Amino acid sequence: MKNKNSLIPLTLLTGALLLPHSAQAHHAEFMAGNPFLQGLSMPAHGIDHLLSALAVGLIASRAPQNLRPKLLSLFALVAVLGGFVNLSGVSLPEIAVPLTVLLSGVLLWKNVSSALVAAVLVATAGLVNGQALIESAPLNFSPFTTALFAAGCLISAGIFTGAGLLLGRVLHSNQTLIRIAAASLIAGAALVASFPNLNSAVIRWIE
Repeated sequence: MKNKNSLIPLTLLTGALLLPHSAQAHHAEFMAGNPFLQGLSMPAHGIDHLLSALAVGLIASRAPQNLRPKLLSLFALVAVLGGFVNLSGVSLPEIAVPLTVLLSGVLLWKNVSSALVAAVLVATAGLVNGQALIESAPLNFSPFTTALFAAGCLISAGIFTGAGLLLGRVLHSNQTLIRIAAASLIAGAALVASFPNLNSAVIRWIE
């Protein structure tokens, strides 16, 4: 039974990889005049980004206590870095975001607790989130507005990854609930990858 159950997330992952890779970027351009608010709203720009931030927190909750804040900080900093790398012309497809959510779900399902694996996944999630969210510089990309924008991104990343960390600690002693959370991540990522218009529902509602 254990071996049979372990095939479930891998089957879902394979199916999701076969979905049309048509997810679209989503940005709050109407907030361009307020770089701090635009940065603060970043994770809400797509359901996949919300899931990714929560997934990072869940992954961090499985790591040793002294590493948890470091993993959350790594995600936030690499996300900002990834966005500015994207401004230089090096970009990744939007589908990379739900794929990291899928991988997070598989690791949670398999109860992988390696600190190295967690760090690599968190850094990758940060990179692809930043790449997908930051396509154009706020205002004139001045040092001041850039600092405001980055501060908003860091704060929002801390809020959502922190929520995932808290959820992970609440569920940590119940493997059944952890697997439910893992399956939810996998299913949610597959859903938004398959239906990109649904992925942008949150930002459309804010607008």
